Amino acid sequence: MLKKLSSDSIIALVFGRETNGLLRNELAMCHAITAIPQFTKHPSCNLSHAVMIYCYELSRSLHTMDQTYTLKTADFTEIQMMHEHFDKIFRELPFYNEHLREEFSFSMKRILNKIPLESRDVAAFHSFLNLIEKTFYPVHPKEISQDSSRRRAALTKS
Repeated sequence: MLKKLSSDSIIALVFGRETNGLLRNELAMCHAITAIPQFTKHPSCNLSHAVMIYCYELSRSLHTMDQTYTLKTADFTEIQMMHEHFDKIFRELPFYNEHLREEFSFSMKRILNKIPLESRDVAAFHSFLNLIEKTFYPVHPKEISQDSSRRRAALTKS
């Protein structure tokens, strides 16, 4: 993944606790989640060793990067706005319960954060979400409920 970033990209490495890693709300704020592959029955890695491995890989990828094409990776604000747009759509969808809505939202963020999105990718997602809104919600939901209330009232008067 690091090979897909340009040398001027700003990144932050966040390491979890040795005992139980990162908390769910901490994971939700990360744009990419990685792990060090370990081929043992009970994987374990000392935090200082994990930091050393990631720093080594980061340094190696920056020095061997091909400079012929530079990705214009989306910045933090662009990614956050995209996630907020997804959340807005999720609030409109008829999920069975709030827990499922939250799980789906968390999964979508996790999936999208695995990919180094370019600004144009984020713009494409916004266009797609706008299309969903226009197709399924051509009128704001509050206006729909007010309109149906008026229709019910008119029917009862007849």
